[in-house]
Amino acid sequence: MEDGWKYGDEVILQPKLVEPPGECKSDYRICAEIAERLGIGEAFTEGRDERAWVEWCLDRFRETRFPDLPTLEEFIEQNLGVYVNPVTKPAIAFADFRADPEKHPLNTPSGKIEIFSKQLYDLNNPDEIPAIPKYIQEWESPFENQYTDYADLPFGYDVTDSHGKEQKEKIRANPCPSAKSVSKKVFPLQAIGHHSLARVHSTHANNDWLEEAFPQRVFINPIDAAARGIKDGEQVKVFNARGALVLPCRVTPRIMPGVVDIPQGAWWSPDENGVDHGGNVNVLTSHRWTPFAFGTAQHTIMVEVEGSKSKVEEPALSLSKGQTSNARPSTFDLRRRSS
Repeated sequence: MEDGWKYGDEVILQPKLVEPPGECKSDYRICAEIAERLGIGEAFTEGRDERAWVEWCLDRFRETRFPDLPTLEEFIEQNLGVYVNPVTKPAIAFADFRADPEKHPLNTPSGKIEIFSKQLYDLNNPDEIPAIPKYIQEWESPFENQYTDYADLPFGYDVTDSHGKEQKEKIRANPCPSAKSVSKKVFPLQAIGHHSLARVHSTHANNDWLEEAFPQRVFINPIDAAARGIKDGEQVKVFNARGALVLPCRVTPRIMPGVVDIPQGAWWSPDENGVDHGGNVNVLTSHRWTPFAFGTAQHTIMVEVEGSKSKVEEPALSLSKGQTSNARPSTFDLRRRSS
């Protein structure tokens, strides 16, 4: 028993199926032993092992949201797997706060709805994250490229660095001779990402069954596809000044014109030229991080898409001995050939 999962109104038990082989340890045990070696073991574990933490979490869920939530023993004995909290009335945001603001304050410094954020004000970064909500033009967008003045800069000239105000001024004053001006004419499509049903971030990206059910591909609108001579299922190259990847495309009106969508979490698989064939959207992102959470700015990417004449074959559902196919053998065919 290592772990479980809570999402929305569901609690999911993830029981151990097999004994760990060799010296394999759980993620929690690895971190606990590192903490122990650093002299902070008790502060990290608080005296609890994996099972004790799962029981503690279930107790907190029971206190805060799910009064009828089974105990861990009941989960295991009844083989529940997934507990779904019955919904008897629609959820209303901040209902308790609205009914009694004094008794149920919000998780803000004042306990109230705050239009002005002192926390954001103290960051002293009004150009990127002001204390009062207002529209901020992205540094790279379909409308304007504020900071990416030069695309093909050598290493060390990343004008998209969050710290790079002085660096950007230096580059503008003495630009790299080989640098190209960036505009939306060069990279006219905004790339965004979403969570694939095949993965949890990058976990399970090597699961062939899931890849077969939900293949990694870029979604593009029929208008943009037609302008580039791209057909549905064709292998395409998505690129900008930072990198390039090759993957199949899905032409669909479900994505708006001017936007392409690449599911996140695919594993990087570069060829000898550094072009990724795994569909990893990270090759297109900059080193600039978001101003508050310091995460990667995955939706601030401008790209171009080029088609090719090669059609990506759909994986066959079975491949008998002696047959050949450009597609890899299906993992649904459990009679996998040994040679």
